[in-house]
Amino acid sequence: GERGESLVTGQGECLLDLDGLFPENGGQDFPNLGDVREQVMEKVEAFYLRQLLDTGPDSAAKACRTTGLSRSRLYQLLAKHGLSLK
Repeated sequence: GERGESLVTGQGECLLDLDGLFPENGGQDFPNLGDVREQVMEKVEAFYLRQLLDTGPDSAAKACRTTGLSRSRLYQLLAKHGLSLK
């Protein structure tokens, strides 16, 4: 495929370097789809949560309503990505 592909935010921040997920020449080191999906979702989750925190939800309840997540799942994802509610 084309080289130099990435997902970029509206602010020009590189969210995900898609080329970095694949070896140059394919072959035995080519990742399975599950591994690629997991890596992409981790990046998207972290970006989503950073954007959420930038909006400044003033409570866990408000953050849960906004995201549709349970309180326990919200805290689990925040901890996974080294983030916390302010």
